[in-house]
Amino acid sequence: MKKLWAFIFLFSFFYVQSPAPVGIQNLANTCYMNALLQCLIASKKFVGLMQSINFASVTDENTKNLGNTFKNFVIQHAAGNNRNEPTNPQEFAACVNMQGIFTGDVIKEQQDSDELFIKLIRLLGEEKKDLLDFFTIKSETRLTPACLQKMAIAFTDTEEEQEDIVLRLPLSADSLDDCIKNFFGKKKSDIYCNNCRQQACVDQEIFITHYPELLVILLGRRDEKGKKITKKITINPNNSLIGSYEYKLIGCVFHAGTGTGGHYTAVIKKDSAWYECNDTYVNHLTLTKAQEILNGENTESYLLFFEKVKEVQLHAQKIQDITNLLMQTQNYIRGLYVNTSLFAFK
Repeated sequence: MKKLWAFIFLFSFFYVQSPAPVGIQNLANTCYMNALLQCLIASKKFVGLMQSINFASVTDENTKNLGNTFKNFVIQHAAGNNRNEPTNPQEFAACVNMQGIFTGDVIKEQQDSDELFIKLIRLLGEEKKDLLDFFTIKSETRLTPACLQKMAIAFTDTEEEQEDIVLRLPLSADSLDDCIKNFFGKKKSDIYCNNCRQQACVDQEIFITHYPELLVILLGRRDEKGKKITKKITINPNNSLIGSYEYKLIGCVFHAGTGTGGHYTAVIKKDSAWYECNDTYVNHLTLTKAQEILNGENTESYLLFFEKVKEVQLHAQKIQDITNLLMQTQNYIRGLYVNTSLFAFK
């Protein structure tokens, strides 16, 4: 009998999946909020984090109420219900209004999913650092002048470390993977080199120094005038290598419409199943259908959610780490020969 119970426990632990997601009621113009919430709650790590956070110590009453309401909604929606009824975000939306996150009414006036995410997490993250760290990506830009490389002098200057809770990714290619490679790949910068008196002599490369548990990528779908960029981008539904970590795609927010208005939906992955979420409606997707949506005429994806899986220490990364250490040592030894104010912006 003991062996039977042990088997049942192990079976339930490893094979019982979370309940299928349910829809979220659209209160008027809250599709942007619903799509964001579905993507966040698709992450088991995020749900677990919210369960562990205690907002009772927050001094500001409005922020405390917002945190508790957000937490309760996340837990309630993640648990689902037997009747498959959509959850109601009325209390959460009212708290967002009370906090004044937006100048307009969050229910009556349509906002942007990314703006709600950034403002909400930064506001609550001021009181609960664990929540902010969960999404924070830190990076540094390393500058290497080609003229010194030709002289067999190893020199790399590092700009001040940058951090954000979203990775703002330009649409530089036709696929998301290539956009990521281009962003982190080596490229010529517009920095002026004081050593050789040349423009665009310096190689620029971005390195991630802190990897978030949930990486949120904001695609650059707006131009300088706020007009929507409808470039087709294919998205790989399988795991992606970002820096030295493997990440899995768990959610994508889509926006159909123009730069001034439209409708928000989401595609999420919960356990091993894909779902399309359109306010109260949630449809199960086959892998083939999910791939069609992500890789088809995809001009509407703009906010993506990747959950960290594991570290992948590549040989190339190890070599790069050793090279960086050697370069730092050489810089110290050859400090007398290198102008420390080597770069200038023009």
